[in-house]
Amino acid sequence: MIEQEIKSQDKYTEVFVTKDYGRFNTIDGNRIINELHVKRLIESMQQKQLITPIIVNEKHEIIDGQHRFKSQSILGLPVYYIVCAGYGLSEVHRLNEKSNNWKPIDFLNGYATFAEKEEKFFDYVLLKDFIESNAITPILGISLTKGELNELDAMTAFKNGHYKAKNIEEVQLFMDLLEDFSPYFYETYKSTKFIKAFLLFSGSAKYNHDIMTKKLGYMSGFLQQRNQISQYLDILSDIYNTRLSEKSRIHFKGEKEL
Repeated sequence: MIEQEIKSQDKYTEVFVTKDYGRFNTIDGNRIINELHVKRLIESMQQKQLITPIIVNEKHEIIDGQHRFKSQSILGLPVYYIVCAGYGLSEVHRLNEKSNNWKPIDFLNGYATFAEKEEKFFDYVLLKDFIESNAITPILGISLTKGELNELDAMTAFKNGHYKAKNIEEVQLFMDLLEDFSPYFYETYKSTKFIKAFLLFSGSAKYNHDIMTKKLGYMSGFLQQRNQISQYLDILSDIYNTRLSEKSRIHFKGEKEL
């Protein structure tokens, strides 16, 4: 075992180096190892190892740098590390909140895994089940179940471990209605923009889903892929309003109901 202490000019900072890989552990809730990322790091380190310390807590659980650690251990290179006592999963997520390397699915998997130990994260399990059963993206799942929060606040709360499933049962009923578009609009009906358009349209007090399903039987040709929510709203209006009295019709201007 090789270990030595390297002291920087800042007397409060200590950087350690070792080849005793067995002393390190992963932390429950950290993101799943991306083997492609490890492969790329290995290729880079084979040319030259840059000294970038990983961060661990007092238990030697890796808080930041698990891909670097795995790459170094595979190559038999020394691991440089900093010990931050008291760090845990919340610090893992805070360190990666602004990082492009961490995607919503990484935060979701992390908190959902940790829910076995912390009941406060159980809503992440509900969200994970919801997006998997409906085959939608985590971002769309968060958007649909954000309750009264705006998009920015909802995502911030999600990354910080404060996500709460305000209305998953209600949104699931909506997703069940959406499935009636599947036979006619198979490749597009679960696109984010179409789902948001249908959410607005079906939210009208005038909306009757039986009317929509009957119209789809002979007007599904109107369903065409578009780039804007407002364009999908126009299509839904054209289908739904055909042969209806004016008082029963639903009209939108942009994304606002008239």
